[in-house]
Parts: sequence; structure tokens; C-alpha cells
Amino acid sequence: MATRGPRRGDRTSLLPDALLDTAQLRALVVADLRAAVLPEVKGKSADTFAPLGPVLATPDEVGDPQTLDLWLTVNGEGRQKSNTKNMAFGVFHLVSYVSQFMTLLPGDVISTGTPPGVGLGFDPPIYLKAGDVVELGVDGLGRQRQQVAASV
Repeated sequence: MATRGPRRGDRTSLLPDALLDTAQLRALVVADLRAAVLPEVKGKSADTFAPLGPVLATPDEVGDPQTLDLWLTVNGEGRQKSNTKNMAFGVFHLVSYVSQFMTLLPGDVISTGTPPGVGLGFDPPIYLKAGDVVELGVDGLGRQRQQVAASV
């Protein structure tokens, strides 16, 4: 989450203090919508599909954002376990890249990808269903727990 720009295209102001908070965001995906024209938007943008938290932590509380362990389970079964050091692009690179196309304002969130273990990657795919319990955590940021509910 950004505390101040960088302004669009301004690569000189990319200092670590530009990042106020680190949080965990769980992007849930509707398989039907993922096949649509803009899957990365439609499939992850429904109401309740991006729980953020449970805490926001300042850089001095988190330390190096590229050394955080993270995990996810579904019904207690480990599905994802990784570390932010394995990100394809580091946090500061992502801020630099995104700021070439838009001005980052306080409160903006850049949601990145996810480690291996998503349901679509299984053979056959494993999709979340009503009643499933998803838990995830990131070092120093606590844990989230959501129970999947059927759409009404």
C-alpha cells in the first residue's frame, strides 16, 4: 500500500518509505468469469472477493518485504507454501513498473500473483465449493480465515 506517489513515470522517487503498509490480500476467482475476456479483472473483482488484512504493517514492523514466508490451506490441507523472495518481480520493481502507467496515491494496493498450488493447476482442477475453509498467512501479518458460501 502506498503512502505517496511515485508520480507516473517518476523513477527517482522510488524510496522504501514510499511503501507504508504490507498486507495480505486473498484474491478469490470465479471459474466461470475467469474464462471471460478480461479474466484477471472479472474473475477476481466480485464483491467480497479480495479480503485484505487482518493487519497493515509499517516497513519497520515488516522489515525486508522480500523475505516473508506465506502459506495457504483449504480445509486444513496445505496448498501453497512459499516466500516473497520467490516473487517473479520484487516489490520495488513492481512499484516502479506500475508507476510508469499511473500515479500511485496513498491507500493504493498493488495485488501481485500467487505461488504454485492454485486449484486450476491440479489435474483435474480442484475448485472451491460451499463450506470449504480457506486459511492463509504471511510472516508478521497474521492470518485470514474465510468460509466459502454458495452464491445466492
